[in-house]
Amino acid sequence: MGTSITATLTSIFGLSWLSYILLIAATVLLLLVSRKERFCTATMPAWGMYSMGVLALGTAYSTILGLWWVHAAAWCIGGALSVITCLWYTAALLRGKAGPAAFTWGLPLVAPMVTATSSAQLGAHLASPFIMHIGMAMFFLGWCTGVPTFVVAYLRAEVPLALRTTTWIPLGIVGQSTAAAHLLWGTQLYGVIMLSIGVPLVAYALYRHWSVAWSMPYNPSWFASTFPVGTVCLGAHLSGFDTVAHVLLVLLLLHLTWAATGGAIQAAAQPTSAKQR
Repeated sequence: MGTSITATLTSIFGLSWLSYILLIAATVLLLLVSRKERFCTATMPAWGMYSMGVLALGTAYSTILGLWWVHAAAWCIGGALSVITCLWYTAALLRGKAGPAAFTWGLPLVAPMVTATSSAQLGAHLASPFIMHIGMAMFFLGWCTGVPTFVVAYLRAEVPLALRTTTWIPLGIVGQSTAAAHLLWGTQLYGVIMLSIGVPLVAYALYRHWSVAWSMPYNPSWFASTFPVGTVCLGAHLSGFDTVAHVLLVLLLLHLTWAATGGAIQAAAQPTSAKQR
């Protein structure tokens, strides 16, 4: 997810050489993580991430290489999976079967919003009103399930030290819905409102994340700080706030580098005696 959207954004902002490197990395990562996994409530957040990763990679291929057939294939696979994960997990939440409140609750619910953006891009390319209408339906599915869930997460979630980066996850629906609304309806007002709401959410995530960044034990959730920042960057760019988008791109590159190298840095920083134990 994070690597793919970074590839797309670096291409949009003229860093072509970096976008090619990131596209290759994202493709390899998708192949590495594609494996047989249980399909149950406990794994829905992971399946939601996989869905968004497939969709984001498809967008990267169409943006960087113009390979719209890859975008279309990713849209079919990732889009169908996004609907399944969203509806499945929403039902689990309503039945109280999803465990204690957490920002990761939103992962399966943001996925349809990513499908909405992918649909808008593909629908515009193919001049297909049908695909555009699918995108609109996905927009409302993601919004109506994701926003209330994130409100509950902000009010109730207790975030342990190791999972502080998950406080970035709600920004995914802010940025992705801004991008989708612009591409589907050409509206600027929605983006202005959502990005304004996003300002305190970014401040909250920055504080919760970076105030403990050097004491957090390394784990894959560090990558939760990448994709949401990328979506807000894309939304800001499409809404005409390119200065903000450039700042967010720098933050995204920082987060991606930190998440990708943090484990090695922590291991190198450990005392020799600790490593031996």
